[in-house]
Amino acid sequence: MHRKFRDRQTVFLQPGQWHLARNGEVVRTILGSCVAVTLYDPSLRAGAVCHAVLPASPRRGEEQGCGYYVSCIVNRMVEEMSAIGARPGGVEAKIFGGAGMIGGRSPALSVGRQNLETARRLLKEMGLDLKGHAVGGGAGRVLLFDSATGDAFVRRLGERERPAAP
Repeated sequence: MHRKFRDRQTVFLQPGQWHLARNGEVVRTILGSCVAVTLYDPSLRAGAVCHAVLPASPRRGEEQGCGYYVSCIVNRMVEEMSAIGARPGGVEAKIFGGAGMIGGRSPALSVGRQNLETARRLLKEMGLDLKGHAVGGGAGRVLLFDSATGDAFVRRLGERERPAAP
C-alpha cells in the first residue's frame, strides 16, 4: 500500500464489485483483463469505482450481477453519482486495466480490449471526458483510487506504484 494512504480507510474490490466513495476512503483492486472505471466529482469530493469483468451480460437486461459487466455498472455508477448531486459536466472519468491476458488469438478479440472499448464508448455516449488511463498491455495492475482527490495510483504487477498518466 502506498505510504500516503496508511492511515486511511481502505476498501478492496473483488471482481464484480463497485463502491460509491463519499468519506475519503481509498479503494484498491487488482486488474488483469478486467477494467476499473473511476468517476470523481471534485465539488462533492465523492467518487465511484468498479471492477468489471466482461463487456456485457450474455442475457440482455440482466440486472443481477450488474457489477460484472461494463455495460451495466458504468450506467449504475453514473446514476448513483447523479443521485448524490453530481452533474455529468463536472465528473472526471478514468479507465484502468484491460490487459490482453485472455480471449481470442487476435488482440482485437481479447476480453481486455472489448472491456476497454465498451467503457470508452459508454463514457463518450454519456458526455463524460476521459481524464486519465492506464490500459492494455500484457500485465496485470494494482489500482489505488483516492476518493478524497480523484487521484489514481497504478502499479503493474512486479513494479512500484506511480501516478496514472493523463
